[in-house]
Amino acid sequence: MWAQDWGNLYGLLTPYPNAVAVDVTDEMIKQNWNARKMFEVSEEFYTSLGLEPMPTCYGPLSMIEKPTDGREVVW
Repeated sequence: MWAQDWGNLYGLLTPYPNAVAVDVTDEMIKQNWNARKMFEVSEEFYTSLGLEPMPTCYGPLSMIEKPTDGREVVW
């Protein structure tokens, strides 16, 4: 779940390979963005396009961030 790595495809998928990369991390931290907010804003974006909202199984107990309490995710 946490080990996905798409780095080997980056060179094939970069739309503008000569463009300077923009790092918005500091600004997102300043605006108090976190994984949950990114999840919610992305859902707002997709529903604004007319897509269905996420199913209710993605509720408040969904694992959006990797646990920091030592729990292991078992599939």
